[in-house]
Amino acid sequence: LRLLSLPDFLDGFLGKLLKMRVKMSNAMAGFKSLLGMNAQTDNTVEVLEALKESMGTVRRLFRDKERTEFIIATIPTIMAINESERLADQLTLEDIQVKNVVVNQIMPDNVDCVFCSVRSKGQKENIEYIKNLFNRYNITEIEFFDKEIRGLEALHEMGSKVLG
Repeated sequence: LRLLSLPDFLDGFLGKLLKMRVKMSNAMAGFKSLLGMNAQTDNTVEVLEALKESMGTVRRLFRDKERTEFIIATIPTIMAINESERLADQLTLEDIQVKNVVVNQIMPDNVDCVFCSVRSKGQKENIEYIKNLFNRYNITEIEFFDKEIRGLEALHEMGSKVLG
């Protein structure tokens, strides 16, 4: 959410900075001319304006439904679900497209492990809650892997299990 608000924050901040810089430049140019000094070229304003335009480009890209979609990734715990709900609400307010929710680290059934069975049962209840809460989104469930997904090979392995 902080990343999403960055372009708006920087846009406002840079706008104020630009106004202040123009005033300072005009004052300094007047002061230098009184002292008989030549004004030096200063491209600070151009650099700030270019940065401000870049932030506008980022803001437009975030909201471009043809090119950008945010995918919410969560795990089946109440805290993570609530955080994801807040993210979804904020993305909707910001008019940023969300179509998919990924539920990660789902414990498989394991009757030989009491902890695993209890955890799996709680997650199943939370997954039902997720399905009701995010019913307008496509939901993808990903089982807990026995190793951390790192690197291209592990990503391909996970992709083949998830996508078939």
